[in-house]
Amino acid sequence: MVLTRVRRVALALIALVALASAGAWRAASRPPVARAEAPAGLFATSARYVLRWDRAGTAPAPGGPPGAFVVTSNLGFEVRVERGFVVDTSASLVDCLGPGGDVWRPAGERAASWVARGLLGVAHAGHSQAADPSSLARATLTDLTTADGDRVAGETRFPEARYCHVHLVIAGGAAPSPYTATLPTVDTTRTSLYVRGAFRRAGGELRPLELRSASADALLVDLPSVVEGPLTGRAAVVVLERRLATMFDDVALDALDAPGASAAAAKAVLRNLDRRARVRVTTH
Repeated sequence: MVLTRVRRVALALIALVALASAGAWRAASRPPVARAEAPAGLFATSARYVLRWDRAGTAPAPGGPPGAFVVTSNLGFEVRVERGFVVDTSASLVDCLGPGGDVWRPAGERAASWVARGLLGVAHAGHSQAADPSSLARATLTDLTTADGDRVAGETRFPEARYCHVHLVIAGGAAPSPYTATLPTVDTTRTSLYVRGAFRRAGGELRPLELRSASADALLVDLPSVVEGPLTGRAAVVVLERRLATMFDDVALDALDAPGASAAAAKAVLRNLDRRARVRVTTH
């Protein structure tokens, strides 16, 4: 009985060794897998985030308050904007360590990264759960009717790293300010977009317009495609320029009385401002 068990164990070990040998032979006979190249990215140690309005295609609103403007949408709506704002909640660069991104790193650096992920619980899906050191987590309210010029949301400094994307988020969270004090019915801690004015079809009567949204929207942009300057520049200036002329495109303003239509229209305007924005990055 004992010999039979020993024989069975021995046979099982022999089988395992044979399978392992066969697997090793097959692996050796395959052509070698090409080592992945390091992803293109920007080496940076600081980032300044700048917000800007593109007013091309707008016109001053006759008799309106300072900064009020008029645009015409692609659906033929003439829209007069007298008050409004957008709240940018955060901005950051995103490192190049996407899924499988470790393959181009030196073995020692990969091992250190794995240990850090194990100890800190870092997610490896394009960016970490922890905020990247380049992140600017500060809500910035930008007036739609403000004078032309740049609004510097903030600047961060951090250890040098390779970055492949820019991540920008609109989600509300602005603190009270002298500007928002003039809008007592608008909760800026929850509102990501607010627009007040009027609209009409060409030649029609003006109808009052008030849109507000608590929705969030995010923009993820490939860095190498928008960098104007060397990728080895250590100081990055990220400029987000939003187009006002197209903010009401594809929005059916004459249907706002339907249930839920106003919230949907506000969300569409927010998406237009975000998704049609131009991002430029200069380095030095």
